[in-house]
Amino acid sequence: RTKARRDLSKYETIQFYSGSVVNIEKSQTGFSAKFEDGSLGLCRKIVLAHGVRDVLPDIEGMQALWGKSIYHCPYCHGFEVRGARLGLVTSGAIAEHMLPMILSLSRDCVLFTQGLSGLSDNFLTKTRLLEIKIVEAKIMGLGIEGDRLKEVVLENGERVPRDGLFWAPQLPYALKSDLGLKMGCETTEIGLYKVNDFGKTSIDGVFAAGDSAKGMHSVVQAMSSGQLAGAAAASEILQENFLSQ
Repeated sequence: RTKARRDLSKYETIQFYSGSVVNIEKSQTGFSAKFEDGSLGLCRKIVLAHGVRDVLPDIEGMQALWGKSIYHCPYCHGFEVRGARLGLVTSGAIAEHMLPMILSLSRDCVLFTQGLSGLSDNFLTKTRLLEIKIVEAKIMGLGIEGDRLKEVVLENGERVPRDGLFWAPQLPYALKSDLGLKMGCETTEIGLYKVNDFGKTSIDGVFAAGDSAKGMHSVVQAMSSGQLAGAAAASEILQENFLSQ
């Protein structure tokens, strides 16, 4: 980040502000952004890149293990726990989507549905054939040894030894900021900004990039969508400059 900021400081058109934007309103020339210290910044285009919040269930040990033994994505974190005793915590269509990914890492996987199910008959038949254990009892706590997961504690008192869990995010996603919502940006059924291929939202002049606009959350994806949104915003400004001459 320091290197990137140093490189960007070479451009005379860039200004930095270290703090939070609390409100954005339309202005005669574009937008007026109010910062947390009360100052204002004027701009012609907006790129929302604030991401989403991890909304974790109120389960003992969850916060302490998040990102250490509990993960959201098998593609991002699966290699490190390959061959381990794993668990998948979700239900319905998301469970049917994710379980094959987990099984590619380890055949020792337990599906925890948290009292729900919503699983198709075909899926249930396949899990029985593969001897995949499905637990419907709710998780009440997580046993920790050092800074790693030791076991999953269920409401019925059962303890299931596990080395790692994949915890699917609850939908809809929770945006980390309500700036876009207050401006009227439309969202999708899973709670992300509705954008076109270049990150343009439903509000003219406002773009969104990264986790707040894309369902597949990764650093590379966020960088790519940010580049597209930035290029599209700059292109609009240049076109407007040309037409106003």
